[in-house]
Amino acid sequence: MVAVLLIGTLNSNLFCGSRFMHAAAREGHLPTCISCVNEASNSPRAALLGQLLCTLIVSFVHIDTLINYVTFVMWAQKVVTVLALLYLRYTRIPVAEGAIKVPILLTLLFLVLSLVLVLVPFVEEPIVTATGVAVVLSGLVFFFALVKPEEAPRFLQRINGRCLEFILILFFLFPLLSPFPVLPVYFTNFLGKSFAVGKM
Repeated sequence: MVAVLLIGTLNSNLFCGSRFMHAAAREGHLPTCISCVNEASNSPRAALLGQLLCTLIVSFVHIDTLINYVTFVMWAQKVVTVLALLYLRYTRIPVAEGAIKVPILLTLLFLVLSLVLVLVPFVEEPIVTATGVAVVLSGLVFFFALVKPEEAPRFLQRINGRCLEFILILFFLFPLLSPFPVLPVYFTNFLGKSFAVGKM
């Protein structure tokens, strides 16, 4: 039964995780090459490849350490999310009409429990927790390199362009220079210019 549940979880993670990466790349939060999709199936094959590489990298980490990394980051994210929701509630910023409202007591209880799950690892396993914090803070590098491309060093721009070319060729996608029909997908490159992609 556990094996069936794990297979189901793996299947859903493959579908969700790759599409999260694809959406983040389309918004400029990840390298442009991950935003490629296949014309026939509209599947984010480049994002699936990226997820595969990430999975291979973390597969060499001890499972207990990996769980500690993920648990800390996950609960820290929940703390930030609940704090943002409380801020929205008390500043009376307009939200969608169909938004779900829960009693404030439940929200505060969830916030306290989440804070405990974030702070306890700092005492029990400070090195693992500090590593998790460092990994999260490393996202600032991606922010300035991808979301703020005008502030990115020239070599990062070149790396992003080369990776995009490689992925396009790997998945049989070519720039607009080819005489073949153009995909209805437009990629925003590292410098913020739009260009279309054709298929061989």
